[in-house]
Amino acid sequence: MRRLLCGGLALASACASSREIGTCRLGELAATSHAGSANLRDAKAFRNYVAVTAVEPPGYHVLVWYHDVEPVVARVRVTRTSTGALTIESESGAWGGLGVPPEGPAAAPPAELAPLFHELQAELTRRCGGRRDFRLAFAGAGRAVTIREFVAHDVASTRPTRVGWTARLGVIMDPALTRIEQLIDGESGFGVIELPDDAQWIPVEEGTGDVLLLGRAVPPAFLERLGAAARAFEARTPPRALSSLIPADAPLLPSGFDPSLTAKVSLYARRERSGPGAGSSPVDLLANLDLHDAVFGEGAGNTATVTVGETHYTLRATLTPLVSHAPSSAPSTTTYSGLLALNLEDQQRTLWEHTYVASGQIATEGDQVVAPFGLELPGNSSSSPDYPARHARLAAAPPYAVID
Repeated sequence: MRRLLCGGLALASACASSREIGTCRLGELAATSHAGSANLRDAKAFRNYVAVTAVEPPGYHVLVWYHDVEPVVARVRVTRTSTGALTIESESGAWGGLGVPPEGPAAAPPAELAPLFHELQAELTRRCGGRRDFRLAFAGAGRAVTIREFVAHDVASTRPTRVGWTARLGVIMDPALTRIEQLIDGESGFGVIELPDDAQWIPVEEGTGDVLLLGRAVPPAFLERLGAAARAFEARTPPRALSSLIPADAPLLPSGFDPSLTAKVSLYARRERSGPGAGSSPVDLLANLDLHDAVFGEGAGNTATVTVGETHYTLRATLTPLVSHAPSSAPSTTTYSGLLALNLEDQQRTLWEHTYVASGQIATEGDQVVAPFGLELPGNSSSSPDYPARHARLAAAPPYAVID
């Protein structure tokens, strides 16, 4: 969740997920108790909030990939009625880039479930007009539980929805909801944050606000709180107030939060000809800059180096404020402007240098400071007159000839 100084952060989430995707209806919508959206106004920025948002009945859980205008993945729960008929309920889904199946063979079901999988494939083909491009993967047997996490970046927001990092994780839990037996799927992205109003909030003591917890190893104590929240969700226990999770007088940034910015320069070995070998994977140089010094001090500077073949590249970056700022006891937000000077050299000479005006919102409290959405440089759009200054061709600097 490093805040980039070159280019800023785009407020766009990953392709959406929902319970029913496209024109091919795989199954009935699973029952949901959601009455509306949670009011997230009281969530403090740069804190990890985690909640259980769905607990499904027991069943066999299957991931289904197919193509319906775009790549689609759906998770369905399969059970049998007392008469032996299949019941298929949609639990979640996603399309676009998230709907592309993974490489390699899909997870096969246990041998005793092979007949059920053959019957499921036939039923999906019948429901979707005879299509046969379904790819199935066994996700597990048990109770599917959905866990959501977010870290808001919009400081002092008064809106019920927030903006920042969000993640969703699907897991299989045992029938008693006491332990996680396996992971099913997950996704994360940066954009608008919305959660259902019956979300069961889990107290989080482990987060630092600059890294999402979901997908990382968490201590047993957190897993115990997760199980308690899943059981509370199933029992329809009223969730705790969001404002009770973090003290109202907590500081702007939690302990361990890293507010530094990163100046990024990418080198490419582009060639004029087309065909194989016409492009290259970029080589990135990342220089971390101390935002505190760049705001309250005379400026921040750092270097980054990378060696490719026999060429040693060094990036020197400095960020100097255009207007001085002083720490204030009360929380505040303001606009920051500074000069970002970048210098790229090899062992013999300067290859490229440029100075940009970097600007963006900063939030301060005491001597703490953060740029919630990074700082932007002119020329983000190709139609901007400043766009050419974000790119350059390096003369006589093999093998890398283009800089972005």
